[in-house]
Amino acid sequence: MVVPVAVNDIHSAVSRYELFPVPASNELNINLDGKATSDAVVSITALNGQVIYKAPLHIKTGMNTYVINTSNVAAGNYILNIQGNQVAIQSKFSISK
Repeated sequence: MVVPVAVNDIHSAVSRYELFPVPASNELNINLDGKATSDAVVSITALNGQVIYKAPLHIKTGMNTYVINTSNVAAGNYILNIQGNQVAIQSKFSISK
């Protein structure tokens, strides 16, 4: 299921984002609608606090699509974080195998 989520912070470099498929299995797709160019870091954190994925992210103006390989990640619930100078997104999602 794809559910677009609006970002209500008027200073954010992102106006909306989507995560799909949820639940993910082998990959998690992230769509970001960028209002401005910005650098950020994307991470996936398990509910126990363990960071299992972390990578730099360059957000451009317009639609941005990123794919994270989750084939080696255990089934469960996770938190996706995208943090940067002009963006702060946090969203729960799940992985099923």
